[in-house]
Amino acid sequence: MRRPDRDSTLAHLHRVTVPRPRWPELYIFAFDHRSQFAELAQRAGASRSRIPVLKELLVEAVASVEREAGHYAGKLGILADQTYGQDALNARHRAGLVDREAGGASRLQSAAV
Repeated sequence: MRRPDRDSTLAHLHRVTVPRPRWPELYIFAFDHRSQFAELAQRAGASRSRIPVLKELLVEAVASVEREAGHYAGKLGILADQTYGQDALNARHRAGLVDREAGGASRLQSAAV
């Protein structure tokens, strides 16, 4: 399946069947602000096509913190939108940094809104 994020049945099954672990401490970096990023790009005279590139950099920054800062390992999460952030989430999955909820190798959490 090329774009599992667009499959409504798979998304529903993920939400209702995957056991949810408890995290006593969690740090979330939210950059799901679609309209605000679009407005900033417009004011700066930049193309909206640059927003997904920025969001990929933000995902990489969070992954870097998780790799380098031991205290935060397993406590980091991101909240990204599907409009501008989906490519970043897909790249993170291709790199093997999959959701902890899905039983993957990384503890870096993500959610697309």
